[in-house]
Amino acid sequence: FMGLVGHLASYIQAVKIFYLRSAYAVSLVACLIGLASMSCWLFYGMEKHIKPLVISNIFGITGILLVLGGVLYYG
Repeated sequence: FMGLVGHLASYIQAVKIFYLRSAYAVSLVACLIGLASMSCWLFYGMEKHIKPLVISNIFGITGILLVLGGVLYYG
């Protein structure tokens, strides 16, 4: 549950980017680091068959990809 709640921040950021049509002050490097980290945890969860880890990181990766899309489009 907390894994999903923690990843809500990226969805909130994505909504703000697309609503304001601006990604000013959003760090592309930080987003890429977050994506790399979540991807590592996703693969670890898949390897160890830890369903909550897999689900929460798929949710997180989806959110960070939305932010990255906004940064690339509006940044």
